[in-house]
Order: sequence, then structure tokens, then C-alpha cells
Amino acid sequence: MIISRSQRLGLTIAEVWFDEDPGDARFDILRHRQSLVPLRQGTCVEFYTITVDLRQAEQDLLQQVSKENRYEIRRASERDGLKLHVWDARSGDEIKRFLAFYNEFAATKQLAQLGLSGLELLWKAQCLGISRAEDLQGDTLVYHAYYAGRNRVRLLHSASLFRASGDSSFRSLVGRANRWLHWEDFRRFKAEGKATYDFGGWYQGRTNAELLRINTFKEGFGGKVERNYNGEKLITVRAKVAKRMHLLIEHLRRPGGSAFKH
Repeated sequence: MIISRSQRLGLTIAEVWFDEDPGDARFDILRHRQSLVPLRQGTCVEFYTITVDLRQAEQDLLQQVSKENRYEIRRASERDGLKLHVWDARSGDEIKRFLAFYNEFAATKQLAQLGLSGLELLWKAQCLGISRAEDLQGDTLVYHAYYAGRNRVRLLHSASLFRASGDSSFRSLVGRANRWLHWEDFRRFKAEGKATYDFGGWYQGRTNAELLRINTFKEGFGGKVERNYNGEKLITVRAKVAKRMHLLIEHLRRPGGSAFKH
């Protein structure tokens, strides 16, 4: 469970993943991430993802990977000389290196920048995992960051910096490194006894070509599409009052908004 505090509202927020038990901790708001069943109280929205069952034999896992991806993984392993680095979580330095790498990647794709505070909350809760693939020269090609639960790991961020390069061979190398890193993460988490690898989302629509390409990439590792639920419960009176005030303020900010009914 991750505990944070809203500086603006002064409320304590607890975040639990995959139906984890929040225990006896005291908080104002409880947020559920990827619950397997819809919440009976509070707000709740569907979330789709792709999951891989890591309890299978390694050979069976590999057979579910597409033929193209198996070739890319094998070539990366046997010919590219890639090196795997897994953060040991003893120091926050790797978080800062990942953050700098990710934000450079995000700028190339016009994505929102990541902040340090959220990653540090995950680290302090002992549920942040980071892995990276390096080339022969020791340069980082790909970074992965994970939420690591008791039985399930969920990809939070994947970043690579090939888009600014005009070198097609380098771009291909980065693509192989990304597939190889996913496979090595499979193997590592399986060895640690994790049951499920979660790719962190699956686009349900049919119109966004970029997200459809990402779907195809994830589907190339086997697995199944799974429906989860994200939700929020307001636990205390303070939280319920703060929510009502927030909704009122948002209403008043809209053109024509009024606190009075006509």
C-alpha cells in the first residue's frame, strides 16, 4: 500500500493495487488500482490490460511469444551482447537516472513529464522495480519501471531513445533490446515467484493507430486481455466535504457556472 498526503487539501490518500488488503491504516481516501472486481461503493471505471501467466514452464512461456519476437530475442541474446541491469533498490540514484532518461524519451513523443515524488513514494513502499538493457559500450538502450506487488508485477513505464536517430541499424537494435528486456523480466519475475506479468494497459478502441501498434507489440508476447477496475472511496467526512467543495469550485469555474439554482 502507498500512502501519500494531498498538500492542497490536507487529506491522507491510500493506494492499493490488485485487491491488496489496506489493513488497519487510517486514511481519508482509498484508491483501488486494477481491482479484479468492481467496487461496491465509490466511483469505479473499467481498465483493460494484457497479462501473462508466469507460473508456466519457461519453454511454454517462450512458445507463446510470436515467431518474430522469439527471433529478435534470440538475436539480441546471442549476437548483440546486451547486458541486463536490475536495480537493487538500495539507492535512489537509479531512480534519478531513469527519470532523466524517461523525460528525454517523453519529450520525443510529446508525453507528460514524470516527477520524482511519485517514484520515490513507490520506492519507500518497497514496490518499485527498475530494469535496463545496455549495449556493448555501456550505453542504456531501454528502461522498464514496474509496480511490484506480492504476486503480480505491472509495467508502469517503458522508455527508449531511438526516435531521434537516423541510423536504421541502431533503431533495430533498440527494438530487439526492448523485446529482450521484456523476456528477461519475465524470467526474473518468474524466478522470484511472481504469478502474473501485467503489460500495464490495452487500448480498447479502434481509431488511435499508435495505441493499436502498442497493442500489437504487447500481444506478440502471448497473454490474455483482462478487465480490471480503477476506483476511489471517500472514507472520512473530511474527504466527502472536500470532494463536494472541489466539484462546486469546478462548476463555478465553467462559463455560466452558478452556486444558485434558477
